[in-house]
Amino acid sequence: ELIPGLQEERFDMAAAEMAVLPERCEKVIYSEPNTTYGEGLLVETSNPHGLGQYSDFAQRNDLKVAIMAGANQRGFLEALEVPEDKIVTIERNEEAIDAITSGAVAAYAATSLTVAGLAERSDAVQPALEFTDPVIDGKEVRGWGAFAFNKNSQALRDAFNEVLVPYKFTDEWEETLMSYGFTRLDVLNSFKYETPRLCVGR
Repeated sequence: ELIPGLQEERFDMAAAEMAVLPERCEKVIYSEPNTTYGEGLLVETSNPHGLGQYSDFAQRNDLKVAIMAGANQRGFLEALEVPEDKIVTIERNEEAIDAITSGAVAAYAATSLTVAGLAERSDAVQPALEFTDPVIDGKEVRGWGAFAFNKNSQALRDAFNEVLVPYKFTDEWEETLMSYGFTRLDVLNSFKYETPRLCVGR
């Protein structure tokens, strides 16, 4: 509901670290990137199925993977030729734990940060420790997150950037990101692309 909410002007900004994607740039405008992050898999504790990458679901006909509605993980799975009937859509991240522990799915595909956060909520699940980011069209998948605004709110977005961009060069910003599970590599990579480049698919 974040992009529709912005388009309908139900709120002014979506502070959700939404991945900057070309198709989304046609609907909303973004601040400069605030973070970058890789992918992950939430699995049952001890990872009984030995899962370590999204492509496992293209090779294992007995296993299903969950994704959140509207998430870009669907595109990654489709690019890796995971069959549609092996992909289960849920409405909220929190539903992933029950989906895994009930046996409805073997794993939940999401960003590494989302996976780490969910794993802290239950001893029954954990991140797949030997996870490998998917490689699609020769590129390792990594998302760049930013704050999103209604297309008519350019002045607000620009004012936000005037504060965000210099703040990214402070120790406080780096310490804040790392306290929530980002790595120093994530912090450094957040400077790799500016929003206009991400909006055309880097």
